[in-house]
Amino acid sequence: MNGTPELKAIEALSELGFRLLAHRPIRFECGCSWERMLQHLIPLYRREGDSLFETGTDSLEIRCEYCKSNYAYSRDELRPA
Repeated sequence: MNGTPELKAIEALSELGFRLLAHRPIRFECGCSWERMLQHLIPLYRREGDSLFETGTDSLEIRCEYCKSNYAYSRDELRPA
């Protein structure tokens, strides 16, 4: 088996009926942001209130499970303006 890893994969999978239909670039991209997370936290804070915060803390840390970015929010930031 000679060639690039792509050719090796195509050759190995062709026995299973795999057929390459097209090439297209693959990109890892997450659309999360501090503001977008805040949009989801505000309604949750309205329902759950201060129970979202650990006792004795005034900040809440959220982690995006897709890109692993961390975002911190204070109680004041979650209260409606």
